[in-house]
Amino acid sequence: MIDQIPYRPSRRVLLKTGLLAGAAVAALAAPVLTGTGTARAYVSGAGIQPNWAWCDKCQGLFYQPFQGSSWCPAGGQHDGSESHDYYLYYGTSGPSDGLGFPVQPNWAWCDKCQGLFYGPSQSSSYCPAGGRHDGSESYSYDVPYDQPSGYGWQADWAWCDKCQGLFYGLFQSSSWCPAGGRHDGSESYAAPGYDMLY
Repeated sequence: MIDQIPYRPSRRVLLKTGLLAGAAVAALAAPVLTGTGTARAYVSGAGIQPNWAWCDKCQGLFYQPFQGSSWCPAGGQHDGSESHDYYLYYGTSGPSDGLGFPVQPNWAWCDKCQGLFYGPSQSSSYCPAGGRHDGSESYSYDVPYDQPSGYGWQADWAWCDKCQGLFYGLFQSSSWCPAGGRHDGSESYAAPGYDMLY
């Protein structure tokens, strides 16, 4: 059973379960990014990127290697100290594109706040660093949904129709939205929620 409160498993646990080698890497046959540089919008091929984290202050998903330059709507920087190490697919560009499960494409990384948001709605987004999110330097990420329950997948992630960000839906009541108040997942695609690989 998947924990409802995100935490960070060791890389040894992930490798021991065969999750990286089996479900993720083999499905894509693509390189894994190291997270040492920024994401880019235009890439050749598809891949999977580690080092995404859940912020226990705002409930959002952000890119942890740049935590020091992140902005959290709850104040200060995002806090990923209690998070899984999440993985995001990029470059598959379609509903499933050979991954064997459905995904929603066109999610983007904001280089201002380090959060993940829905790219097509950038013009109506809210960034905690001020103004709109900026996805101009981002990959086009693919967020899975309708995954079977089991180790390695965490359900109940949601899209906020106020800020356009992705957040952990089960903790909506304690979330912080940069558009004001709590995140709102009532209009989220793929209800009851998106699924994150960790």
